[in-house]
Amino acid sequence: MSAGSPLHEVPVELWLRISAELKTEDLNALRLTCRTIESCLFLAYAREFFSKKQFMLTEHSLQTLIDISNSRLAEHLKHVIIGLDRYSDRDFANPIQQTIYREGFQGQQALIWSGRAAHMLTTAFRNLKPTTIGIRDYNSDGRRSRDGSNARWASYGATTVMNQTGVNIMTDSPSRFASGRDIAPYWPSQVFSLVLTALGAAEARPQSIEVLRRHRGVLRPISFYLPGFSYPTVVPVLRNLTTLFLALDLEIGATRSCHYVPASGGGSTGSAGADGPSHNVNVNGARGQDLEKCPDFPLRLFVAHLSNLKHLRINFQNNPVGPGPTSFLQWLGSPAPTPTPTPTCLDAQLSALAYAPAVDPATNLPRTIDPVGLPALEQLDLGHMRVCPSMFIRILRKFAPTLKRVELWRVVLQQRDLAHVYFHEKPPPNLWVQLLKKMRALPLQLEHVMIGQPMQDTPGILSCVVNFKSLVAQADEGRRAVPDVRAYTGMDWKRFVEELEGDLEIQTAPPRVAVTASPVDTGNSASESSGEESEEE
Repeated sequence: MSAGSPLHEVPVELWLRISAELKTEDLNALRLTCRTIESCLFLAYAREFFSKKQFMLTEHSLQTLIDISNSRLAEHLKHVIIGLDRYSDRDFANPIQQTIYREGFQGQQALIWSGRAAHMLTTAFRNLKPTTIGIRDYNSDGRRSRDGSNARWASYGATTVMNQTGVNIMTDSPSRFASGRDIAPYWPSQVFSLVLTALGAAEARPQSIEVLRRHRGVLRPISFYLPGFSYPTVVPVLRNLTTLFLALDLEIGATRSCHYVPASGGGSTGSAGADGPSHNVNVNGARGQDLEKCPDFPLRLFVAHLSNLKHLRINFQNNPVGPGPTSFLQWLGSPAPTPTPTPTCLDAQLSALAYAPAVDPATNLPRTIDPVGLPALEQLDLGHMRVCPSMFIRILRKFAPTLKRVELWRVVLQQRDLAHVYFHEKPPPNLWVQLLKKMRALPLQLEHVMIGQPMQDTPGILSCVVNFKSLVAQADEGRRAVPDVRAYTGMDWKRFVEELEGDLEIQTAPPRVAVTASPVDTGNSASESSGEESEEE
C-alpha cells in the first residue's frame, strides 16, 4: 500500500470494528494486506488468539509453542493449555493414512520416552513464565462467536492430523482412557506429571493449574507422586499456586496399587470413620507392626505443599461409590494438628527438601500425611461426588475462617444409617435441606453460593434428583429450559440458603430434562473464546 493511500487515514477503532465481523481465515487475510493494517490490529489480535492457546504432546505442536515463546507474541501468551490428544495403535484401510498416522504414533511415543517432551516444555515455560497452566480432554467451543457453531479450538496440529487421517486424536482413539491394564487410563496422569516437572525445571511460578475434563481425563494418585529429586524444583511451584482445579479417580481397589502407612503414624488414617465406609487394611508389617491402606498417599503429600492456595476445585469421576473419595474428603476435613505456616519465597527454596514425608523408624515406610490447614483458602468447589452431609459440614467448619465462596455441582448426598430403611407411606428425608440448615449454623462469612444439579441417594432410588421447585415452575411456564442451578452473590447468603431449604424437593418421577455439562468441569465458559487461535494461523 502506498504511503498516500487513504486507508492510512482509517481510525484504528474502525479497523477493529471491521475485523470483529470477519471469520478467522478472512481476518488473517486482512492482516496480510499491509503493515499499517497489521499494526492496527496486532494488539487486539494477540489478545484474542494468543493470550490462551492449546497445544499437544507432539514435536510439531511443542516446537510451535517454543517459537511463540521466542517471538513478540510471548508477552501475551500467559495461559498455556496442554490437550490430552493421544495417538493410539490402530489400523487403516488406506495405506497412506496408515503411514501418516503411524508416523505420528511413533513420533509421540519417542517424544515422551526420550524425555524430549519435557525438555521442550521446559524451554517454552522458561521463556513464557505463564500464569495459568491447563490440561484438558476436550476442544473448546469458544470459536462459535467468530467462526460458527461447529468451530472448535483444537490443540495446535490436531486439525492437520484430522485432515490427513480422518481421526480426531482427542476423541476418536479406540482405547482412549479405557479401563483395564492398557496404558491409556494413565495418559492424563503422565501428562500432568510431565508438565509439573517441566514447570519446576523452568523455574516457572504459575498461579493456577487447571485440570478440566468432559470425558475421562482424570488423574490417578500416581499423578501426584513427587520423587526426592523433584523437591527442590517442584515444591516451590506448588507453594506459589493460588488456584488448583483437579479431576480425580481415586478408585484404586487393588492392594498392589496402594500405599501402606504405619497404623501408629499419627494424624488421619485411611479410615473413613463414622461418615463413610472403612477401608483400613491390617497386615503383618515389618517387625509385627500393623499397616493401613492409604491409596491417595501421593495426593495428600501433594496437597500438603499448597500453603498459599486460595481456590480449590475437586471433581471426581462420575459420582464414585467406592471408599477412595470418601477417605480423601475425610482427610481434607480433619483438623490440622498445627497451623500451616506460609513460607516466604526464600524459605520455600531453602526448605523444600524438608517437606519430604517423615519415615517411620520401625518399618522404614513414610508415615501418614497429617491433614493440612490451607490457611489462605477462599473458594471451594466440589463436583461429581458422593458425600455424607456431616462430612461436608466438617470441611466447611474447618475452612470457615477464610472461606468466601462455595460451589457444588452434581454432588450426591448420602446417609449410611438410611441404607436399609425404606419409605412406603412418607417421602424420604431431604438430605439437602438438612445440610443447608447445618450450613447456616456455621460461622461462615460467604460472599457466593452455587448449587447445581443436586442429587441424593434415597433407599430404593439410587442418585435421586433433587429439584428446585421455583425453577421447575418457570420451566412449566416456558421461561426456563433447564431447571438445574441456583446461585447467589452478596453478603446475605444465609437468607438465600434459608430460601433454598423451602425450594428443594426430591424428584421421584423420571427426570424431565437431560443432564447438562458441568460448569465445574468446563471452567468459565465466558472466557473460553478469549486468547485462542485457529490451528492454521
